Amino acid sequence: ADFQEVLYEAYGPGGTGFLVACLTDNVNRSASEVKNALTKGGAKVAEPGSVQFNFTRSGMVLVEDTAEDAVFEAAMEAGADDVVAVPPEEDGEPSTSFKVDD
Repeated sequence: ADFQEVLYEAYGPGGTGFLVACLTDNVNRSASEVKNALTKGGAKVAEPGSVQFNFTRSGMVLVEDTAEDAVFEAAMEAGADDVVAVPPEEDGEPSTSFKVDD
């Protein structure tokens, strides 16, 4: 099948903005299903571009069993925003797991 990524924008109760990302092989069917679900939840489908400007696409990667210097260097070269050590178990050893946020 030919799958397409589709993004729907909506406003919920109290003006809350929603982005609904779908992967579908039938755009018409997914549009009606998303609209139906939003309507049942008290939301309204919005015009394209009216909600998306409020959001920034980002991601997070969890790196385990690696030295902090190696993770930090690779993250900065890739343009990551933040590197945070995951607290270790209560064994007193330094952390070897890190969250990298973009």
